Amino acid sequence: MRFGVLTLPMVAWGDLVEQWRYLEELGFDAIYVADALAHPRDASQRWFDAWVCLATLGQVTDHPRIGPLVTSIIFRDPAAVVNAASPFTRYRTGGWSLRSGRVTQAPTTSCQRSPHGCRASDATVPRRRCV
Repeated sequence: MRFGVLTLPMVAWGDLVEQWRYLEELGFDAIYVADALAHPRDASQRWFDAWVCLATLGQVTDHPRIGPLVTSIIFRDPAAVVNAASPFTRYRTGGWSLRSGRVTQAPTTSCQRSPHGCRASDATVPRRRCV
């Protein structure tokens, strides 16, 4: 059996690095970073970009698998995600996990709309992306 842990990139940078090293010491098999545009409940709180965090996480740990959880193909171009992930697949000794997904139902209220003014369901329309 393998165990992974999800980390939230919302504390000071030094504390995140310390947390990731500690999780590796504890023996977790995987360390994931939440991927979102902002804090899910309070946009005024600090929230680092998951992919920036992953670049650092890959440098400060050796053994756990790392990856975003979950990278949205609505807000991130899938081709750009694969391109960003390619160094991890070549140079990461512990391994790499990529989880992606999309929202399948349209938001029903204005507070569920993205900060870019487009709904998650807009990504299901061919040739239309939310950026």
